[in-house]
Amino acid sequence: MALTGDHAENDSGHTTDHNLIDDAIVALQSLVPSPPLLKETATAKGDIYIATGPGTLVRLGTVAKGNLLVENPAETTGRKSLSPLEMSITTAPPFRAQVGEYITSLSTSTGTSAGYTQGTLYFERVDFAYDDLPFVADRIETNITAVGTGSGQVVRMGWYADNGTGTRPTGAPLFDAGTVATLSGTGAKSITINQSISVPHIWLAWVLQGTVTTSPTVVIQNLVNLTGLADTGNNSHRCWAQSGATGALPSVGTLFRTNNPPMIALRRA
Repeated sequence: MALTGDHAENDSGHTTDHNLIDDAIVALQSLVPSPPLLKETATAKGDIYIATGPGTLVRLGTVAKGNLLVENPAETTGRKSLSPLEMSITTAPPFRAQVGEYITSLSTSTGTSAGYTQGTLYFERVDFAYDDLPFVADRIETNITAVGTGSGQVVRMGWYADNGTGTRPTGAPLFDAGTVATLSGTGAKSITINQSISVPHIWLAWVLQGTVTTSPTVVIQNLVNLTGLADTGNNSHRCWAQSGATGALPSVGTLFRTNNPPMIALRRA
């Protein structure tokens, strides 16, 4: 075989253009993901790669034992890992509200109570089916059946994050919806909002504020127990509460168990 310039002559008398070979190599390299997925980027047994867009792959990492990887367009990877807790809560929610319908904490019955004191903040967990998210709420509401007395008496409502175990609220409020007057008559007392909820469980919050000479009578929910029992001699524990909420919703502080949780409802937009 004789070489002449950029050409190589084989035994059959044909020539091979090295420039054509170079072009072919460049074309093949263009098919390799950029940046290349090197084996060094896989750092643990069970790591997987996932597309975040056309031609873009990233390391997702190992899905925790017992978790389920589900579709979620809101995530960068298009997938979310659900824990057994999230799956157990969200696969059987109390209600999938349709447009114009309300969702509340899971309860066995309703009643009324007038036993509310100024500044006591009540927390009630609401669960959403994971595949029903996001839930866009256009109203948060409570209901008064008898007006109390006092000056500047209002109910403040909003919600908090769950602590990751489904057992307690935590942190600063996710949303403070503001207040609604309680002295202007009975019936539904609602605040117009426009909030999108993208997590499977939150803790709705309700607190009576202002000068409370006598408490209003409020529709309550006999909740499925959300707190566990401090002792077996008390079956009235239904929700968490804390004292001292006199202005804007505070961060979660010292909680205590209580009963007669007021009804708090979110309406689906």
